[in-house]
Amino acid sequence: MFNSFTTPLPWEATEEDIEKGIFWNENYFKNELLQSSESINELGSLVLQSVLALIVSWILLVVLLIRGMTLEGAFDGWYYLFVPDFSKVFRLKVWRDAVNQIIYSSSLGGATLIMYSSYRNKSEKVMRSSVIVPLVNSATSILSSLVLFSFLGHMAHKFNMEIDDIPIEGLELAFVAYPALLTQLPGSNFWAVLFFVMLVTVGIDSMFGNVDTVITIIYGMVRKYEWVPSRQWVTVWYCLF
Repeated sequence: MFNSFTTPLPWEATEEDIEKGIFWNENYFKNELLQSSESINELGSLVLQSVLALIVSWILLVVLLIRGMTLEGAFDGWYYLFVPDFSKVFRLKVWRDAVNQIIYSSSLGGATLIMYSSYRNKSEKVMRSSVIVPLVNSATSILSSLVLFSFLGHMAHKFNMEIDDIPIEGLELAFVAYPALLTQLPGSNFWAVLFFVMLVTVGIDSMFGNVDTVITIIYGMVRKYEWVPSRQWVTVWYCLF
C-alpha cells in the first residue's frame, strides 16, 4: 500500500523483462516483500515491512489510549476494569469468558503454538519463549482493554449510566465500540481507514497460523507414503480442496 505512492512502482517490469516476455516484476513480491528463504527448512529473519506494520498497529492503539485518557469519565472505566467486583467471582460466565480469551488469543485450542514449536531445533531451550509469549499476549490485551474501557467510562459518564448497562460485547467490541471511539479523534476518517485495514491484516495473519497447523498435521500423517513428494504439495492439495 505504501509503495503504491512511489514512482515508478517497484513491481513495474523493466524494459529487459518486457523484451523477455515478462510483464511484471516477480522478484519484488518474492524477494523484496516476502523475502522468501531458499526452502521450507530455512525460516529466515524478521521482515522489516511486517515489523513496521505491527508497529503502526501499536501506534494506533497508543494514540487511541492517549485520546481516551483525555475524555471525561475515562478513569471511571479504568476503575471498573481493575477493581474487582467479588460478587462476580462465583459466576461461571466470568471464568468461562476469561478462559475463552486466553485460549483464543494464544491459539491454544487450535494447536498453533504447538505446531510452531515443533519446528524449533531440539537443542533450543523453550522456557524463555514459554514465558515471553504469554506475557506479550497479555500485555497486548491489557493495552487494548485500557483503550476500550477509557471510552466506555466516557460513554457511561456522558449518558449518565453504568458501564454494566452498556450493551456491548463479543464482535461489537471491534465493530461498534472501537469505531465509535475513532469518531472522537481529529481526522476520524483517516484513523477509521487505518483501523479497518489493521482488522483485515490481523484476520489474514491469523489464518496463516490456522492453515499451517492443518497442513502440518496432514503432512505428518501422509509423509510415510512414498508418493507424497514434499510439504509444498500438501499445501497445494489443501488449498485446492
